[in-house]
Amino acid sequence: MSVHPSFEKPQPALLNAAPIVLRFKGLHPGDLGKFRMHDRRAGGNLAHVDRATSNRNRIEFGAPDWVSDLRLEIAQAQRSNLDQELKALRAKHRMKEASAREQRGHCDPWRHSKEGPLREGILTVNKAWFGGTGIGAWDEARVEAFLAAALDFLKLHFPGGQLRFVGSHSDEEAFHLHFVVAIWHARQTANRGRQVTLQPSANPLIANYEHAQDLAGAHFARIGLERGERRAEARREASAAGQEPPAPRRHVPPSEWRKAEIRRGKERAAALEERAEVAAQSVIEGARSAASTALRKSRKRAIKEARRRKDAAERAAMRAEARRRVEEEAARKWVRRGAEAALACSGEQRRLGEVQGQATMMHHRLWLDERRREKVVEELNRAEEEKAAVASEIESGRGQVRALDVEKTALLETLKERQTLAKAAQAEVSAVGLGLKMLGTGELRWQPAKDKRPAGLVYGPSGAPANPLDDSILEKLGPGMSILELIARQIHDQIVNFQRDIRIQQAQDAVFLSAERKRLGLVPDARLGAIARSGGPGLW
Repeated sequence: MSVHPSFEKPQPALLNAAPIVLRFKGLHPGDLGKFRMHDRRAGGNLAHVDRATSNRNRIEFGAPDWVSDLRLEIAQAQRSNLDQELKALRAKHRMKEASAREQRGHCDPWRHSKEGPLREGILTVNKAWFGGTGIGAWDEARVEAFLAAALDFLKLHFPGGQLRFVGSHSDEEAFHLHFVVAIWHARQTANRGRQVTLQPSANPLIANYEHAQDLAGAHFARIGLERGERRAEARREASAAGQEPPAPRRHVPPSEWRKAEIRRGKERAAALEERAEVAAQSVIEGARSAASTALRKSRKRAIKEARRRKDAAERAAMRAEARRRVEEEAARKWVRRGAEAALACSGEQRRLGEVQGQATMMHHRLWLDERRREKVVEELNRAEEEKAAVASEIESGRGQVRALDVEKTALLETLKERQTLAKAAQAEVSAVGLGLKMLGTGELRWQPAKDKRPAGLVYGPSGAPANPLDDSILEKLGPGMSILELIARQIHDQIVNFQRDIRIQQAQDAVFLSAERKRLGLVPDARLGAIARSGGPGLW
């Protein structure tokens, strides 16, 4: 299918006209099991499937055991072709060639090619013609009309048992039909007799896909659909006109598109992680630089302010010292004047005057010292306040640095978590790669449950008895063990199914040979009876 939005984001729309989509793809008989598994949603990549609506899928045409019937027809054609060729060669007395041909045994009844002898087809139309994305948005009348027209088209153009299976899928974004055709073609020659082979080109639609598109466009016009673009005709006209033809369009399978999307998603995630790491480093470096700058500026401001206040305090002290000297000089003058006045008095009065003068000068000195002490205390208090303000600014700068350190630590923890997740993912990828390699060589395989032994992975060289996984292997495969168990179990189930089909085929061949021996009057062969019974009645 083409690239569509997800089921969670439908696009309601209803086109009045849209091109019919008819595609064919080669199919080998050995891949019929995979085709049936996909049709039944029993395995494979189901990310594009709405599992809640898978019960709406239907088998529109074909018997439930059509795969077994087709394989039986192939086996019968192999035997018939060999018998006819041997009969023709012996009729022409070419005994040596007949003997060599008989030794080669049965051959596949088709011409080998990369596409295979069967054809798988799909019929659908743009989801907007049905009404939108998913079954909840579809117009039921249009779905029924498309289904009826599609079945008529297939039965008309693949008659005579060519059409083997038609299944409708309603659990994807657009309603569509998957179908399988097997076209037998008989040819009579003198050297090989009547040879019946699978030849897809015997049907005109497969022999000429452009003709098939024309027929599909004409048939589905009755329900409002039209033929797709005539790209092949446009390329021919461009080549005839000497122009460069347009590049042919290639259908991209959903699995290939999803792998490409996953790869692009991983690349984007890796790029985002790299950018995040670079951004984190840039933020850390910026924070470190900003913190260093802020601390340096704070220190410069504090030193500059302390020097300014120190200079102011020194100037205030010098002014106080000058005032003190002036006041002392004034006191000395006053004392001298008192002493001179006392000289005129008697000796007692002079002594009294001197004592009083000294006492007065002493009181004045005490008063000056008290004033100076108060001023010094005031200057010290102002200096303490300025010191506390500077300390507050320094502590604020340290708080900013601590906050930046916390942010840096958080960024480093986030980076470590992402690195841990990346390492875990890498370990899981490595473990899955090693496990796939061991599964490919047969060293690692799935062992089903038996008696009291639980099901699980076992280890052992190819062909040797298997043992439970030891600690060394568990340590290597531990991160990817869940994925490896799922893959190993699916491989085991596929092998069991394949062996069951082989046993069925062998049992059918034994029944056929027993019947032929009985018809020819030969003695029954016990070995053929044992082989026929080994198929088991539940597998027929």
